[in-house]
Amino acid sequence: MRWDAQTFGNDVGVVLRLGPGAAAEIAVEATIAEDDRTESFVVRRADLAAGPVRHELGGAGLHVTVEPIAPPAELPLTLSGRLTVSPPIGESALYLHARQADGHQVWTSPLFFSRAGLTPSPGNQAADR
Repeated sequence: MRWDAQTFGNDVGVVLRLGPGAAAEIAVEATIAEDDRTESFVVRRADLAAGPVRHELGGAGLHVTVEPIAPPAELPLTLSGRLTVSPPIGESALYLHARQADGHQVWTSPLFFSRAGLTPSPGNQAADR
């Protein structure tokens, strides 16, 4: 698989499925165009037993991390909780962004709000009807 990425501080990833057996491995070859250099390394299934394997590529946080993920059937499909929002009067859109402990991120599609109310003025401080 060949994969080119041009990023400026964000996470980019790919999900690969290793074949069965303890000898399964991922060979990574990373080319850093700005430095005109290539780094190669191999991560074996046994290396991942202790958690993510991070290979530093130099620069400000430039690295490749190979990490195991749970089988899709074991991943949660639902997250629940409460969040109180106070959108301004009128039409609004809200995006939720979350970061997991492992650094992975998720964004929602826009959540649209329509809030009725009186226009605040010096003599009318009540914004809601």
